[in-house]
Amino acid sequence: MVLQLARTDILIERITHYCYHYSMRNYREPRLVAFEYSERGGHSYGHSAAYHEILKRQSRASLVFKDRWVPRYEVMDYRLVYPVSPDKTPGGQLADIVASSFYNAVDNLDTGPCKPLHAMLLSPRIARLNGKAADYGVVFQPTPLHKADISADQKKVFEFYGYEFPRKVVGPGPRFVRGS
Repeated sequence: MVLQLARTDILIERITHYCYHYSMRNYREPRLVAFEYSERGGHSYGHSAAYHEILKRQSRASLVFKDRWVPRYEVMDYRLVYPVSPDKTPGGQLADIVASSFYNAVDNLDTGPCKPLHAMLLSPRIARLNGKAADYGVVFQPTPLHKADISADQKKVFEFYGYEFPRKVVGPGPRFVRGS
């Protein structure tokens, strides 16, 4: 499963959900997932492991105050959170390539104009829930959508993955009264 997300909580929620359901479907029991963070500096791996354990305990005790997404504690183990060298692990290299490809395709500030086709070509590798990638394999941030200030090309990518942006209502123009 490939996710391009900036927020760790969203990443953990979606990955644990996916892995829980995958393992139940294929093994009829929850199987633990290992979280490998690319070792690039500027990230505290010890804090990540502690954060995983906090989320797991909150989830187990039903103390997560969210409406929809909560981590699946059944597949979490803080001992399986560790850094990996991106240049020495093929899985890490592949994840970096896919995540960077999606980012570069939808970004129009740091990497030049948005290239919707490149993000859309990743579709077969994007995780889906009930056939939809929106809010699962592709998460739009920040939400809500009606506050999004994105280009038409960026919007095209997110609509392709199932997001529905509110249509802007254009009212009548100024009224002119004849004879005034």
